[in-house]
Amino acid sequence: MPRIVAALALAAGLLLAAAFASAFLGSGAWHETLGWMAAGAAAGVHGLSALALAWWGRRIVARSVGLGLPTRVEAQAERNRGKALACQALGLGTIALAAWSAWACPGPWHRGLTALALGFQPGAFVAEAVMVAAQGRLAREVDAMAGEV
Repeated sequence: MPRIVAALALAAGLLLAAAFASAFLGSGAWHETLGWMAAGAAAGVHGLSALALAWWGRRIVARSVGLGLPTRVEAQAERNRGKALACQALGLGTIALAAWSAWACPGPWHRGLTALALGFQPGAFVAEAVMVAAQGRLAREVDAMAGEV
């Protein structure tokens, strides 16, 4: 799952950059198509990372309760999910603002909000990919503890 999130994040980042660059070449059908594809891909990255963190979190909690592991394991899973939640919420918010501004106020405001989204998304994608990898590592540790019991 971490590889899928990272690959989709790379594709979404490239689409965001292409959509932003196409605005300077002239706003037309290509720019609009690239913009919608980029917004959809970015939302997909945030959604997939939220799904992965929630699924692994439930798996970790179920295994740790069943094995009688300390509650710190469950707390770590929740911390990983909580750290990524801020990036997911802000990432979706900046993408939504950029998409809305294309309809409501095209021109400098749209370019500014799109630049904000383009600047924020790569960092959010990296943070979410790191949290998904950390959650997967925690799940493997819990599985290893289950094998020792």
